[in-house]
Amino acid sequence: MSFIASGKIMLLRLAGRIARIVTLPFALFGCSGPEFLSLTVSRSGITVHEDLAYGADARQKLDLYVPDKLTGKARLLVFFYGGGWNSGSKDGYLFAIRPFLDAGYVVAVPDYRIYPQAHFPDFVDDGALALRWLVDHAGQYGAAIDRIYLAGHSAGAYNAMMLAVDGRYLAKVGLDTRRIAAVVGLAGPYDFSTRTADLAPIFAGAPDAATQPINLVTPGRPPIFLGTGDGDTTVYPRNSQRLAERVQQSGNEVELKIYPGIGHIGLITAMTPLLKGRAPVAIDTLDFLARH
Repeated sequence: MSFIASGKIMLLRLAGRIARIVTLPFALFGCSGPEFLSLTVSRSGITVHEDLAYGADARQKLDLYVPDKLTGKARLLVFFYGGGWNSGSKDGYLFAIRPFLDAGYVVAVPDYRIYPQAHFPDFVDDGALALRWLVDHAGQYGAAIDRIYLAGHSAGAYNAMMLAVDGRYLAKVGLDTRRIAAVVGLAGPYDFSTRTADLAPIFAGAPDAATQPINLVTPGRPPIFLGTGDGDTTVYPRNSQRLAERVQQSGNEVELKIYPGIGHIGLITAMTPLLKGRAPVAIDTLDFLARH
């Protein structure tokens, strides 16, 4: 074996060990996991406007990340984090959005109401309200607000997808889904049972026809990127596979990527520069968005 090949193997093994170390806080400490991983990411070259209120509730706030060197109006991306609709915080997601910032996007990360304070569809309504605020105010921070990109992981991918496929939420705040340029859903639940013990209280008996993105896809929806790992046992890959089939059948554009050996948390941690070698999630999503 050559020295170069041996070195590559050692680097891959080291990356795997690092991945296990940095993802441990996700399982043990909830929102401290993202904050821990974001400590590995440089904050240089960006300005963060924190706790911008888009509504009256304490959780209706967002952080807006703006690259320091903008030439003209920048594309605006809204990233929704996961947490099972009962946990999570906007703090510490720099690790996941840094690739978008490096590509010149202005990025918003909203908090949203969660269970037990909130039930379906409160968290989706909050996403729509955050978009309304951004349309009204993000222009003064250097963002172009005529077309908005959405992205999310896990429950956040669900929130983003609901805004894209069900026009009623944006309509409530005077917007239209045509304002959404494209959507990135990473390890999202799109075709699942809300009758399980952990989800039944959150969705409060709402019918599948109203809660499942797969049942709400119609022609004329924005282009959709779906990423999932074949090792995901939290949100099974079939959610993305089935939604991709439905989107294609409805005549909309969709791109599905299944990453070998990647689990639920591994998919989003692969966005960070430290772990990008595990799967080309950042490259694939940025390429998809650049084409729209």
